[in-house]
Amino acid sequence: MPTNSIAIGTQFMQKSGRFNNLPKAYAALKSSTSLGNDYDKKYSARLLERLIKKMTPTAIEEGEELHDNGYPFAEEYRLEALKHLIEVGDIPKDTQLDTSTSH
Repeated sequence: MPTNSIAIGTQFMQKSGRFNNLPKAYAALKSSTSLGNDYDKKYSARLLERLIKKMTPTAIEEGEELHDNGYPFAEEYRLEALKHLIEVGDIPKDTQLDTSTSH
């Protein structure tokens, strides 16, 4: 899985108004700060710092809880994301949700 695709995708969706859930954005970025090469980690950390400035302590707490529960890499969250992308039409409705593999 490309390291920053989640972080960048989350940031883009948040800015475009299609995904405005700061705790989820926080958890996705925090996950990305420990993956990939040094550049990817630093980039994600900078995005996370900027995001934190926009968040309330409660939202940060929610983001920490999501991160601790494996967001966005845990199977339940990946399925949630796939279902959302099908609903908004970003991927075809007949896409099969494969739960037998981990990506």
